[in-house]
Amino acid sequence: MNCCGKVLTGAVGLTKAALQISRASEQTVAARRDICRTCAHAEKRTVAGLVQVRLCNQCGCLIKAKSVIQTETCPLGLWPAIA
Repeated sequence: MNCCGKVLTGAVGLTKAALQISRASEQTVAARRDICRTCAHAEKRTVAGLVQVRLCNQCGCLIKAKSVIQTETCPLGLWPAIA
């Protein structure tokens, strides 16, 4: 996916997360975040010297936002499938 596509996908994802559209169950969110917490591709970064966020260096997504959207997947296939 090109840069513009990633930006658009990210903007849609952040909007879904903020509006709680297509929200995954709390159990799914917790499982995803546990997986990301131990993943070597998850990085903590400080934004504007104010807040720390966790980013996936494979897809560039904010893990906290991406993990709550039911239709999202891990780019490495590490998240379990949602039934």
